[in-house]
Amino acid sequence: MTPLLFALDGLAVLAPAVAGALLVAGRAAQATRPLAIGAASVSLAATVALLGVWWTLGPPGGALPVTAGPVWLGYATLRIDELSALVLPLGALVLWAVLAVAPRSCAGPATLGRTLLGGAAALALFSTDHPALLAVLWVAAVLPAGLDLAGRPETRPAARVFRAYMVPGALAFAAGAVVLLVAPPTAAPVALGLVLVGVMVRKGVVPLHSWFPDVFARGSLGPVLALTMPHAGAYAVMRLVVPNVAAADPLELRLLALLALVTAVWGAALGLVQQDPRRALGHLTLSQSALVLAGLTGTAPAALAGGLTMWLSSGLALTGLGLTLCALEARTGPLGLTTFSGHYRETPLLAGLFLIFGLASVGLPGTLGFVSTDLLVSGALGADLRVGILLLLATTLNGVSVLRAFFLLFGGPPPAGEDRRRVTIARGTTRRDLVPRERLVLSVLLLLLVLGGLFPGAVVRSRATAAATATGAPTAAIAAAAAVGPAAASAPATAAPRPRSR
Repeated sequence: MTPLLFALDGLAVLAPAVAGALLVAGRAAQATRPLAIGAASVSLAATVALLGVWWTLGPPGGALPVTAGPVWLGYATLRIDELSALVLPLGALVLWAVLAVAPRSCAGPATLGRTLLGGAAALALFSTDHPALLAVLWVAAVLPAGLDLAGRPETRPAARVFRAYMVPGALAFAAGAVVLLVAPPTAAPVALGLVLVGVMVRKGVVPLHSWFPDVFARGSLGPVLALTMPHAGAYAVMRLVVPNVAAADPLELRLLALLALVTAVWGAALGLVQQDPRRALGHLTLSQSALVLAGLTGTAPAALAGGLTMWLSSGLALTGLGLTLCALEARTGPLGLTTFSGHYRETPLLAGLFLIFGLASVGLPGTLGFVSTDLLVSGALGADLRVGILLLLATTLNGVSVLRAFFLLFGGPPPAGEDRRRVTIARGTTRRDLVPRERLVLSVLLLLLVLGGLFPGAVVRSRATAAATATGAPTAAIAAAAAVGPAAASAPATAAPRPRSR
C-alpha cells in the first residue's frame, strides 16, 4: 500500500505542475480552461484516493506515519501522516474550485498556469516535513501569485507590497529551517524564532499584516484564494514548531499566541468598516487565519484539535464565500458596501450561498465551522478565560461583518442605471444566477461543510491523532479533551521533541 500512497501523491503534484507549465509557456492556448480544470480534477481525485488508501492502513485516525525517499540529516524526503492525509485533499479541492469558478477575466492562460503551479507547490509542501524542502516549496508556492500580481498594470502596486513582505519573510523562514537542520540543539530557539517570523508574514499576523487585505482588494480572487486557503503557514507550524516546542523559547510562543489573538480581533473589527467587499473578505480571512494559528500555538489539547479542525472548515467556507463574491462581481462589475445594492432579486441562489458560506466560517450550527469553533473556544476558555473571551469577540465581530456584507450586497432595490450584464451560457442564453458549473463546485463545498457538521466524529478523531503525532501527547487524552470540552481541555498537552530519526 505504501508505494501506491506515494504514487497517488506524486500524481496529485505532477498533474497541475505539468499543466501549469504548458499554460505558462503558451503551449495550450486552444484549451486553456479545460486543461486547467482537467489537471486540477486529476489532482483532486488522486488526493481523495490517497485519503482512502491511508484509512485502509489502520483504523480511522489511527494509522502510523509512512515515509519514503532518501533520508537527509535525519529527515525523510516524503511523509504522509494523519495531518497531511486530510490537508492534501483540501489543497486540491481549493485549487479545483478556484479554477472551475474563476470568471473569464481571471482565466487567461498565464493566470491559470501560475495558479496551477502554485497549487502544485502547495501540495508538494504538504507531502514533506523536511525543513530544507519546506523552505524551497514555501517560496515556490508564493512565487506564482507574486508574478501574477506583477503581470498586470492595475495590480503592480499590490505586487510591490507583496514583495516587500514576502521576500524578507521567505528569507527568515529559510534561515530558520537551515539553522534547525545543521545547528546544535541549543540554537533551536533562534531557529524556531526565524521560522515563526516567516509564518507571521505568510499568515499576515500583526504587525506584518498590511499586505493581506491589499492583495485581496487588488489581485485576482482566484489566485489569492489558492494562495491563502490551504494555510501553508499553519502546516509549517505543525511540522517545525509544535514538535520542537519543548526546545523553543516559551516567550516566543506566548508572544505569537498573543499576536494571533490581536490579529483575529483587529481583522474582525476592521472588517466592520470596509466599503470594499474584497477588503472585507480579506479582513475576515485574516481574522480566521489568525484564529487557526491561535489554536495551534495554545497548550490546551481541545484548542489544538479545534485549530486543526478550523483549518479545514475555514478553508472550505472562505473558499466558497470568496467564489460567490467572485461570481457576483462577474455579473455586476465592481461592488461596494456603502449602500444597498439589491442583487437578491436576480441572484437568490447566489445570495443564499453567500450567506451560508459566510456564517459557516464563523460557526453556523450544522456545519463543520460550528464544531471547530466550539472546540477552539471551549479549549481556550478552559485554559485561560481571557483568551476565550478574545476568541468569542473575534467570532462575534466576524459574524456581524458577514451579515453586514450580505444585507448591503443583496438587500434593498437595485439602484437606477445598474449595469445589467449577464453571464453567457450554452446556446446563447443568458442568466444572472449561478450557472451549472458554479452550482456543482459550490454544492460540493457546501456538502462537505454540512456533512462535517452533522457527522464530525471522524474529522475530530483524525485531528486529535494529528495533534498527538505532532506533540507526542497520547491520542486518547486529546480525543477525550476534544469530546468533553472545557473541563478536560484545561489540562496542557505535553510537548516532547520529536526525534529526527524517521
